[in-house]
Amino acid sequence: LRAFARRNQAAQTNPRPMQFAGAGMPLGQPAPVPGTEFGGGAAVSALQPKVPAGFDVAGFVKQARINFLRLQEANDSSDLDTLRDVCNDEMFATIKAEVEGRNGAPQHTHIDELDATLIEVVTEADNHFASISFSGTSRDDKETDAQVFQEIWHLQKSVAGNSGWQLAGIQQVS
Repeated sequence: LRAFARRNQAAQTNPRPMQFAGAGMPLGQPAPVPGTEFGGGAAVSALQPKVPAGFDVAGFVKQARINFLRLQEANDSSDLDTLRDVCNDEMFATIKAEVEGRNGAPQHTHIDELDATLIEVVTEADNHFASISFSGTSRDDKETDAQVFQEIWHLQKSVAGNSGWQLAGIQQVS
């Protein structure tokens, strides 16, 4: 996912604003985070998370870090079954096209450092939406220099509780 997002960001010549989770968000397109003025360049770490009373922020962030690494591994190994389980339909279609576009070429992404910060959790209509900032360093192989990354993942989950959190979009911050 890291490599795809970098390539997608580099290929952009006329970026369009990314819509919030579930609205067909392509990877790597900048947009403000719902409920914040983040698009102006404010540091994510300076924001206090906007969450419902009683929400387990620490548990959510811990699981989000695990899922970040799990999804990166699934993407590297072209594990479409795992990716399908954790992405909404639009995000899965985007990632699947990238995986298939590699034509079986190996991909190995090493995450050297990974920090996660919850930005907000909101409920709109029939879905809960969460935005979480990930930052750290990664490399395409052990011999290359690490590159700093910062991105925001948008997740969605049905209010009815009939599914877990699904990745709905990735927004490149840097």
